[in-house]
Amino acid sequence: LQMIKFLRVETFKSNVIRVHFASGKRLMKLLKSYNDQSMTLVNMLSCTEQETVERVQNLLEEKKERERHVKDLKEKLCQSQAKEIIQELKGNGNLAVIDLGYGIDMGFMTLLSSTVTESCTEEEAPVLLFVGRPDTSLSVEEGSFLLTGPRNFVDGIGKEVATILSGRGGGKFGKFQGKVTRLSGLNEVRDLLKAKMNT
Repeated sequence: LQMIKFLRVETFKSNVIRVHFASGKRLMKLLKSYNDQSMTLVNMLSCTEQETVERVQNLLEEKKERERHVKDLKEKLCQSQAKEIIQELKGNGNLAVIDLGYGIDMGFMTLLSSTVTESCTEEEAPVLLFVGRPDTSLSVEEGSFLLTGPRNFVDGIGKEVATILSGRGGGKFGKFQGKVTRLSGLNEVRDLLKAKMNT
């Protein structure tokens, strides 16, 4: 055997125990693999082997802190953009169709929509259409869209919006979202929404 190493023990039900172990040549290969991984981490993190765990913990804490900072910035950006959108709504019959550009995901569009809607009264009931493109998008035509507004209105027109933008989507209860490949159709969608709102 040369040597044996018990790796872990699993208990199944009340009377079944599974023991995982390695021995002999298999264990030697396993130890070499662990050592290679450890050396790779040491080189990547520029630390000693004993400092690896602490360095990883510090990096994870820094990552969490950056994520909290980014979240705060997004909320502030939403508040700022929401004020501009509310002004646009007042001068455009409670309709806003906005291309938010690149680096925009569905999470941000949802947050922005909620921020705007919460600032309006029930009587105002804004209809919002946001579109955005991921940083990795290679085409100005591809992206995502989010349509929110009164339940009956959005649920009835969502698929038509997706069709004009050459995309697919779904949703209910006043929220419809999806992916599209023809963002140049926004003006057509704007005209459609205006026409439906005035009928």
